[in-house]
Amino acid sequence: MKKLQLLLVLSFAASAAFLGTLLLRPAPAEKSATPVSGSKPAQSAVTSAGASAAGSSVAVAGDAPPTAQELAAIRAFRKLQAATKAMPAKTSPDQRYWQRSGVMGIPSREEMAEMSRTRRDFSDAMRTAFGPEATSGFIGNSRFNFLPGSKQEQLSRILQDYGELQAEVIRDTNGVPLPSDRAKLKLLRDEQEKDIAALLSPEEFEQYELRASRTADMIRSRYGNAIETEDDYRKIFTLQKAFDAKFPMDDLMGNRTNQEYFRQRSDADRQLQEQIRVALGEDKYAAFKRASDQEYQALASLTSRLNLSPAAANTVLATRDSYAAESQRIQANASLSPQDRRTQIQALAERAQGQVAATLGAEAAEAYAPRAQWLGFLKSGMAFSTNPKDAPVGMGGLSSSSVYPVMPPGTRTSTSGGTTQTIVIGGGPAGTLSQSISIGTSTTTTAHPAPAPATPVPPGRP
Repeated sequence: MKKLQLLLVLSFAASAAFLGTLLLRPAPAEKSATPVSGSKPAQSAVTSAGASAAGSSVAVAGDAPPTAQELAAIRAFRKLQAATKAMPAKTSPDQRYWQRSGVMGIPSREEMAEMSRTRRDFSDAMRTAFGPEATSGFIGNSRFNFLPGSKQEQLSRILQDYGELQAEVIRDTNGVPLPSDRAKLKLLRDEQEKDIAALLSPEEFEQYELRASRTADMIRSRYGNAIETEDDYRKIFTLQKAFDAKFPMDDLMGNRTNQEYFRQRSDADRQLQEQIRVALGEDKYAAFKRASDQEYQALASLTSRLNLSPAAANTVLATRDSYAAESQRIQANASLSPQDRRTQIQALAERAQGQVAATLGAEAAEAYAPRAQWLGFLKSGMAFSTNPKDAPVGMGGLSSSSVYPVMPPGTRTSTSGGTTQTIVIGGGPAGTLSQSISIGTSTTTTAHPAPAPATPVPPGRP
């Protein structure tokens, strides 16, 4: 429900921005009511209609009288404005103010249908008055400038039609989607793609996918501006699209308990990253991965805000890499007991925090520490790596992760719903001592052998 209302608010905000010049410009000087010689009756009628429909504050660029189409757009805008304002005000008489649905209201199916019609009427009026590009500010057509105006308008209508249908399905889930709901949404997305492919030529459809497909949106959101050239983007897009075709997002919810699926997806993600590395080369790939490194983003934000040297962020990441190697060295030392490994790795955490504070300063280091997953690993006594190849099964596909736990021998891993649980088995009659830490959307539990109780001494013996 929040998503639907957010869409309405965004649509209204974009509409307001577009029509701002029509509604907020000062009115031209009042003219005589006596018709000017030679003026057209139609123009006088339009001007009169403007005064009654939009008020004396309405003016357009150049102080020219608004056309009938522009006035229709203004009326449609005001109708949308009124409907949008009324929507959050809807509450049940017995609704309490602290209840979520009581704050925003729950529109009925009929009310949502009416809102959809109102938005559609507004879009139609805008396109009629100002051309196909008029609605580009709030339905994404600015990406479609490679298309002729007529196809932009038809594409806009397809996206609007299917957007309304998908919003209706999402609304009916009431926040708890059923398998049938997911099937409906998948069908709608598939049908939308077919309709768009039928509208566009093969070359145009390729350009559309590069700009507006789910794969394109994912690459854009995950890696931001780290991709510098169109050639590099196309390489990544081709590889990512093949991955998405094999492991579509729609399949994730349906395989929540399928450990084999998540193992295959994790392995495929590792392979994808390697393919991207080869396609881009080492230097570009390093920048590409850094763009999705949440810890680096936090560091960059801190260094910018506190006017620190940009090199400070790279220094902290170099520190992270050195402690990754050191923690793995301790983890691999077979002469140490599990408890000794844990103790030595925890000792690294204190040293690491000191180095980070020396680089960033106390205030920035304090803000960074909760966002530094690698420091959390060290504090928990766990080795880590910055290479997804070292991640446990099912965890390598966590694209938002930049560090991964390195498990000691005797590890058992299971995956369910994208959550990975790894347990290190400790033998002995005394059971195990265990610890748990969160890793992105995953949870790892490590168990170490508990100290064995002292052997009882038989009576009569010293």
